[in-house]
Amino acid sequence: MGSTSVRSVVILLACLAIWAQCYTITTSKVTNSKELTTKISNFNATVKTMLGKAFITQAVQAGASEDPTIRSFMISVYNIPLAGLMCLFTNYQKIQTSLEGKSFTVDNIVAAANTQCSGYSSNFNAIKTNVAQIQTRYANSTPSNMVNFPNSFKNLVISLTSFGSLWSAASTPSNDLTKAYNALVKQYNSINKADRKKVFTNIIPWSKKYIKGDGALAKPLKNTLDLLSACVAKLQIVNSGKLSPPVTKLATGFTTILHTVLKWVVTKTNTLTVTKAIKSDSTVTAMANSAVNYASNYGPAILNTDEMQLYIKTAIAGKYTITM
Repeated sequence: MGSTSVRSVVILLACLAIWAQCYTITTSKVTNSKELTTKISNFNATVKTMLGKAFITQAVQAGASEDPTIRSFMISVYNIPLAGLMCLFTNYQKIQTSLEGKSFTVDNIVAAANTQCSGYSSNFNAIKTNVAQIQTRYANSTPSNMVNFPNSFKNLVISLTSFGSLWSAASTPSNDLTKAYNALVKQYNSINKADRKKVFTNIIPWSKKYIKGDGALAKPLKNTLDLLSACVAKLQIVNSGKLSPPVTKLATGFTTILHTVLKWVVTKTNTLTVTKAIKSDSTVTAMANSAVNYASNYGPAILNTDEMQLYIKTAIAGKYTITM
């Protein structure tokens, strides 16, 4: 049980390692304060809740309850042998190197992973297939948990899914992909003030100061979205000098309220529906139990290390810069 439960953690680390080719993070000195200490304490308390059996079981079962395509995706990740994920993690540097100079697309990432870990190609391709099925499923509809969102945001998510499908199917840059991205940004910018207020103030209240039209990070968000158009056109990071400052502002604006965000996630997750079929689904139960086992055995130990607490302090204090 312990070995299978580490799957999700290893694949996350492998993905982050591949993404790391796109940016570097530089930290600076953090000054302690009562406010910062309180934020860190609240963050740690919420993470401990998220590492508990009740939350993990609810999250896994609710995710699988949303749609059969999502359940299939979860199972495809769960079915990757631990040795396959360890192969990804061990060879992430070679995967990074093979991606240099290439378009950053799903096809190229999977191809690079298959080259280094050919014995697990069928597992990696299964994930790719299931992602495509999710994209098809939500090509013209949105997840049930978006029922209270305005139509403008539902349509935005549908357009985002469409763009994701184009990107995941791409092997080289294309005008169609760039046009789709620019249309997506235009669609987001055209959402009216009333709908923005409903989402950013009522549905996702922690975001209102940072993403709402008149929020502190509205301008950095607009700048980032505009600058990413050139990146999409080449499927590579360009204009690093211009892109890095607004990306850093967006990231620090988010991590400085991370304790609030996680508390919101816990509250919302606990309200999600779990179907009777999923409650009696032995495979989903096995996934949940595996995650619970790993979280209870390793979660607190990792969370409480001095190194991890320093990372958390730096993130919540916003004392870092990102260079794309």
